[in-house]
Amino acid sequence: MVAMLIWIYVLKHFELSMAYPLLSIGYILVYLGAVAWPKIGEAFLWEKTTGILLIMLGVILIASPKETSTKNDSSPSNKASTLNLSSAEETRT
Repeated sequence: MVAMLIWIYVLKHFELSMAYPLLSIGYILVYLGAVAWPKIGEAFLWEKTTGILLIMLGVILIASPKETSTKNDSSPSNKASTLNLSSAEETRT
């Protein structure tokens, strides 16, 4: 129940493309908690640690902001604003 409420909160404040990869951080926390808690007895293995590092690298790559080129921007919103400007100029003349 708590996880669902946190997920709803996250989705309200972040884009899904950024929030969804962060779910894999749960794997990291579970592993670190299992290794740190002596009653569980999880062994520290380099193979698992390498897997954790790969997950972290993937999260960093996916969640990092993408650079967009402003040169020759042909996005739909840019085209729409260009059309609005040109139609406004035509109506003035």
